[in-house]
Amino acid sequence: MRGDKERLVKAMSNLFSNAVKFSGRGGRITVIVQDIENELEISISDTGIGIAPKDIPNLFQKFSKINRPGSQVPGAGFGLVTVKQVIDLHKGIIKVTSELNKGTTVIIRLPK
Repeated sequence: MRGDKERLVKAMSNLFSNAVKFSGRGGRITVIVQDIENELEISISDTGIGIAPKDIPNLFQKFSKINRPGSQVPGAGFGLVTVKQVIDLHKGIIKVTSELNKGTTVIIRLPK
């Protein structure tokens, strides 16, 4: 695929960092990359604390931080906003599914 290597690497780094940050000790992170016809699909799943369904639409808004009881995770709220911008610039899509206390999956599809 063609794209801005530096920005794509930074976007993937942000997603991996979030998966590690929210999975905690003993968690599992799974990365699957698939070549699907005219797209490259990247799926990053973790077994972390998850996100409430009502909070998912706010993930890609600047300064949006999700309050999780008992979790004091640092961050300014720019990581996923930046990821979304990079994916949009590459004419891709990003989708998040999650379940509280079971984990989160981020799926990115980029045209080749």
